[in-house]
Amino acid sequence: MLVISHDLKVVADVADRIAVYAGRVVEQGSATEILYEPKHPYTKALIECSLLRPSDTGELYAIPGSAHSARELNRAAVSRIAV
Repeated sequence: MLVISHDLKVVADVADRIAVYAGRVVEQGSATEILYEPKHPYTKALIECSLLRPSDTGELYAIPGSAHSARELNRAAVSRIAV
């Protein structure tokens, strides 16, 4: 079974192993390793976001940057396939 989610706690409830994907697989390991000993900054940020703890300013933690549009992702996928 493949589970895709930004909430690593949810994934850890149903999976023994986790792979974190940020344009490519940046980290993988057992659910315990990923949740309690994350190595990659993106993995750490996903965990921090899932805690839903407000900062000192009352803001929830957000991962900086922006997501690509579906159109951009589709073009990138097509360009990789059309080799």
